[in-house]
Amino acid sequence: MANPQNRAIEVKGLRYSLMSLKLLSEDFNVIQGNIRDVTRQAPAFFKNTPVIVDFSSLDINIEFDFNSLFKIIRQGQLLPVAVCGVEPGLREKMQSIGVPIVEQAKAAADQVKASGDADGRTDETKGEVRTPGKVAKTMPGTVVVELSAESPGQLYSEHGDLIVIGDVGSTRELIAAGNIHVYGALHGRAAAGVNGDINARIFCTSLSAEHLSIAGIGLSLKGVSARILSTPLQVVLKDGKLVAAPISSKKCSLDVDTGC
Repeated sequence: MANPQNRAIEVKGLRYSLMSLKLLSEDFNVIQGNIRDVTRQAPAFFKNTPVIVDFSSLDINIEFDFNSLFKIIRQGQLLPVAVCGVEPGLREKMQSIGVPIVEQAKAAADQVKASGDADGRTDETKGEVRTPGKVAKTMPGTVVVELSAESPGQLYSEHGDLIVIGDVGSTRELIAAGNIHVYGALHGRAAAGVNGDINARIFCTSLSAEHLSIAGIGLSLKGVSARILSTPLQVVLKDGKLVAAPISSKKCSLDVDTGC
């Protein structure tokens, strides 16, 4: 066995939550435009986010220009780290350009549907979950997650509201097409209405988030009164600015410029 003093690495089996970028077209111009439309809704969330590129809806062959595709994805501030949904015969080509092939997480998705233990992707009517915890079945479009432990990761409700039971740590990111409800303290980052819903809101019992945004309009909380942030409140978009309102009283504007 090597001398412990000369030990430079440690190999462990870990599970990380990664975002999937599923391709529905081979048209690079359309892909580029779609990526731009999605990422500009919440640029702070998507910047340099690692993604697994999913080809399962396409019928591609060895002639496909993967290098050009990955260049487009990187230009959109996303980082392709692996692919899935490709034929085994393409494995050698993918290895030659330094991108591994991974299996699709079908087993994890089935587990979520059957038992409610979340560490994968739910069906399209319920959105997506990419973090350990418990998922409750609820109305279509809504994802409910009960956090069981503090660990980095994203919670993403693709088609509706995201409801989180428990404190959201500083290493977590919440993303939802609709509203975000946090029954606990919100310390991480949260983006509601990421598809452009200006009526979306963010609710929490206390707030010290690193970054907030609604429909792509974001702000940080530097300089905001601790008295306001320590009470249950909602954050809404009004006249182009984010406004904080203690849930039981009159609205008061956050004294911070938007668009940071």
